[in-house]
Amino acid sequence: MWVWKTVNLRACIRPAVILLFSSVCLAQAVTGSIAGPRIESISPASATAGSRVIITGNGLTNDNAIYFGTTTIRHVRSTAIAGIACTTDPNCHSGIVQTLEIVIPKRLARGTYRVVVENETGKSKAHLFHVTR
Repeated sequence: MWVWKTVNLRACIRPAVILLFSSVCLAQAVTGSIAGPRIESISPASATAGSRVIITGNGLTNDNAIYFGTTTIRHVRSTAIAGIACTTDPNCHSGIVQTLEIVIPKRLARGTYRVVVENETGKSKAHLFHVTR
């Protein structure tokens, strides 16, 4: 039996809808408070300095710092939240998918940068991004 329940997440300003199955939440990594932020993708995968990009992941909060190597963009808010619930597909990752929309700092030179997201729950693993300038 599927049950819809609305809950307030500590890391979010807006309430989130989470799909429950027999009162057991299928969205395991809801707030990211245990594992910290995680970068799933950066779109586009490369761009010129000054371009707008979207970081997709989970464990994001309303106050994230994004590092491009040693260059930091501070106080970035999560711009979108979507819940995903999976039942039988082992390749599906249940949880809350979030996005951060940022502009690549214009002062970044051409090259490959290690992108890391940090917030009060921890630091993500690095994700490579290429600035094409």
